[in-house]
Amino acid sequence: MPGGLKLRRSPRYQMTVAVSYRNPRADAPVLHEGSGRTRDLGYTGACLELTEALSAGMPLALVFQSKGEEVSLDSEVIWVGHPRLPSGGTLHGVAFPHLSQDQRYALRGLIQQKGRLRSRTSRIPAALPMLCRPLGAAGEPLQGWTGDLSWEGCSLLLPDRLPVGTLVEVVLTTQRGDFIAKATVVWVDPATGILSRDLTRHGVRFAEVRWTRESVLDLILEPTPTSAGPEQQED
Repeated sequence: MPGGLKLRRSPRYQMTVAVSYRNPRADAPVLHEGSGRTRDLGYTGACLELTEALSAGMPLALVFQSKGEEVSLDSEVIWVGHPRLPSGGTLHGVAFPHLSQDQRYALRGLIQQKGRLRSRTSRIPAALPMLCRPLGAAGEPLQGWTGDLSWEGCSLLLPDRLPVGTLVEVVLTTQRGDFIAKATVVWVDPATGILSRDLTRHGVRFAEVRWTRESVLDLILEPTPTSAGPEQQED
């Protein structure tokens, strides 16, 4: 990783709890305030489904609610999904830049109540803008979106249909930097989805990965520990 940057990693846990949010900045031109639910939750961030599409980089004061208890955390929006989900919500990736010991303890209790550790090979919903170029092809890269993401591959929504076996370079761009990987198309959806705005869904498997600045996968996905439980993942 360039510059010797070492990122701290922690596992993500699949869980659904209610969450409310607000922009804590008093000088914000628009008061963003609403609610939603978690898709997954960890000690460094979460994937949230919110009724409002926010902006990357926005600070958020979050309140997680479960069994009459509340956990309040400060966060920052890292990525915003698109298009909207069939449920009407929009996926957001958020990071927890600073947690006090009390907040970490409260978060640990919430995860122990409802969390189910996600395996390394499982996919999580992640609607990220991306560019895809078949290796050796001339012209502009295809612009599309990811549908889900794992450490081993992802699904891509593309305006053109690529044959199975095509070698491609995938670039996911976020406010924190680019994730670049060479990948192989392993399946293509025979139908064009109505909800995907005439885009064709492709499944790709990562073959060669290159990191620039902070890795997108480090922000969204986390490695699965071999034996440690939630109470051992505070750091």
